[in-house]
Amino acid sequence: MKKSDKNKQAVAVNSQKKKLVDAIMTVNELVANGQTNMRRSRIQNFSEYGVDSKHTNIYNDFGYQHTLTFESFYYLFERFALASAIVRFPVTETWKTPPRITDDSKSKDPTAWEQKLIKLFEETGFWRAIRGLDERQRVGRWGGLFLEITDGKHPQKSVVPGSGRLVRMRPLYEAQLEPRQFDNDPFSNNYGDPITWQVQESNLGDRNDDTGRSLLASPDRVITWAEGADDGTIYGKSALKEPFNDLVTCFKLIGAGGEGFFKNARGSQFFAMEKDASLTSLQQLLGASNPSEIADRFNEIVEDWVRGFDKSFTSQGMTRETISIDLTDPKPHFEIALSSIAAGIQYPMTVLIGQQTGRLASDEDQKQAAKTTKDRQENFAVPSLRKVIDHFIKLKLIDEPPGGVYEIVFDDPFAPSDTEKLDMLKKVMEINKLARESGQPTISMESALAMTGIDELETDSDIDSEQLGDDDVGDEEL
Repeated sequence: MKKSDKNKQAVAVNSQKKKLVDAIMTVNELVANGQTNMRRSRIQNFSEYGVDSKHTNIYNDFGYQHTLTFESFYYLFERFALASAIVRFPVTETWKTPPRITDDSKSKDPTAWEQKLIKLFEETGFWRAIRGLDERQRVGRWGGLFLEITDGKHPQKSVVPGSGRLVRMRPLYEAQLEPRQFDNDPFSNNYGDPITWQVQESNLGDRNDDTGRSLLASPDRVITWAEGADDGTIYGKSALKEPFNDLVTCFKLIGAGGEGFFKNARGSQFFAMEKDASLTSLQQLLGASNPSEIADRFNEIVEDWVRGFDKSFTSQGMTRETISIDLTDPKPHFEIALSSIAAGIQYPMTVLIGQQTGRLASDEDQKQAAKTTKDRQENFAVPSLRKVIDHFIKLKLIDEPPGGVYEIVFDDPFAPSDTEKLDMLKKVMEINKLARESGQPTISMESALAMTGIDELETDSDIDSEQLGDDDVGDEEL
């Protein structure tokens, strides 16, 4: 076969491949649009889900939104403390003590690679940015880190590995970081991933006068986190989505309670004219030019009067009654909504809002909170943090560890505190004291330290002997 014929054949094959790709893209787009329209239709008619087939407008009746957007979550997060706590509390607990990222977890001292990593983290404010990213991605479906790299290129251009230095990381909300172009080649390894991002720093709807930056960015300058996106895409789930209706309920109960108590304190007024009242006298008293203006003038005076507690006015030929309302205690309804929220976020409300209902209940709640935090660290924080470190290594912002492997190790949230360790050691010493008095074998110092989780005990001054209640601290045998 001639070379020209081979070229024609290759062109024909490529042309057929392109037509196939275009056809697949068209079908995928039609299917996606059809599914989107079907979901919207089902949301508008909530009864199709089988939740309540009798009340087809139940969301309208309760005042809940049919469709939730980023703005729905953001405004609730910004203006309602309970929503803010749902977003921020898990973030605070997860990163309370930053994990150790090391290529040798058995070494107590930082390795050479680990020291370089720590230096980069300190120079760039790494952990502050990570906490900011985690908080922002919990508000919307995703959040991102925009990497500012000194490589002399426009952010839309790809980064050449090793060509620049990382100077700063800016965490962004979903609304500040939107995908503008996707990889639509089904034969690509990155099929479905964004290949161009739109960075709009001021796009939060908070009327900020600071316009911020607006630019297009290459995907290797952006790192996204999306909690709940178990399919590997950027489309996670806001932490406020599941409890949204319950949060709205709490918001309305607080607002209605406050407004109701205010109106009761001020008092709603009822005015009635006496049967022998003189309209002429009332007209003069109110300053109305003619009888037809009496009602309007009276309404103006009453409206001004009810705006404050310390105002008064005089009426003639009228009687006034104060109408009071017996307000229902909103606490039971509020607690039901709180219980529903706690079930969704898996953090006890007594921990989330700081309520203490007794030491035993509080201890159990703390254990449940620690369990949820540990699960989040292992199944979200570690993989997400590894995504960041791997990307840094790929761009040669940091060196690859000598063995090519590194670990991310969080502190154990169930580990006893120093005070608890001393209490356990004290109990061991009390047992030893009873054992010596009865002539039984005692527990050695080495075994006691291992049991209580104390690394070492160099001198008597390390532990308060008065607190331990024994004078033999430091001996080889307790």
